[in-house]
Formats: sequence, structure tokens, C-alpha cells
Amino acid sequence: MKELILTLIAALVLSCNVPTQHQADFAQNNEIFNTHVETFKNHFLKGFEEENVELMLSMYADSLSWDGPNEGGVTFNKEDLSGVITNYIENFDDIQLNDQLYFGGSVYANPMEPFSDPNYIRVVGTWTNVHTATGLPTTLKWHAVMWFNEDGKVYRGTDWMDVASLEGQISRQLEMNE
Repeated sequence: MKELILTLIAALVLSCNVPTQHQADFAQNNEIFNTHVETFKNHFLKGFEEENVELMLSMYADSLSWDGPNEGGVTFNKEDLSGVITNYIENFDDIQLNDQLYFGGSVYANPMEPFSDPNYIRVVGTWTNVHTATGLPTTLKWHAVMWFNEDGKVYRGTDWMDVASLEGQISRQLEMNE
């Protein structure tokens, strides 16, 4: 009887250490997700740091479909995104994304079913920068969703932030400084 109990305990302990398919899928998906996050950091964020538009754009597929924050319902392409990024870099300095959070998949999705696709990532944070013409700081809350293809490039993206608030932030600070 004692041997039977020890055998059952040993079998239970050993079975707990055998990775399940779910664990293997999670590990693989986590690796893919982390690769995409690093791509974002090493291209997009580093591109702002170095003011290198080409580095930023290299993470996007040529067939990019992008929904910008200031044109609800209008879809743009990679060339359009290049113009937006260039304009931002020309008008602001010290561009940084602070308080970064990265999420993958969807725990809850309505009306869709939840999914764990590691090629779908969400990024949130707060952009801080200095308006070049006035030297005044501005801040923007930001949320982006990116879909990566099998080549590790973003083929679809959506950004949310209150672009119009930049002008208001600068105007208020100018008025306070008068």
C-alpha cells in the first residue's frame, strides 16, 4: 500500500512537470509577441529618438493600411504615415513614449470571440515632447493597435490620441507666460 501511494505521488509530481500543448503554445506565442514589441521599440521608438523616419517606416509593410488619430474613418497608406511622422519630427523635439504598456491578443472581445494571436499588439503610453518653435513641452495620451504579418512587419495599424490638444496646450502655456 505504501508503495502504491508513493508511486501515485511520484506520477502526480512528474505529470505536473510535463508541458502541455497549451503551455507550449503560450511559450511560442509569448516569444512572437516579445519579438514584435522589440521591433516596435527598436524601430519606431528608436526612430523618434534618432529622428530617423526610414528606421521607423522599416517596421511597416509596403501594403500598410493605417487609421490615424485625426481622420476618423479615413484609411491611409505607408507614404501618408511617412508624411505624418516627418511633420511630427519637424515640429517637436525630445519625443519620448513614457509609461509604455504592451498587450497582446484579447481576453474579452465583443462581438468576437476572445483570441490569443501574438501578431496583434496594443501599445499605450504618454508621448512627451517639446514644441520646436516655442520650446514648450506637450503631452499626449496614446493608444495604438498593430497587426504584424508573417514577415514581422505591421500591415495594419490604428492610433488614438487627441492631436488637437497640442495646439491648446501650447496656447495655454503661451498665455500663462505673457
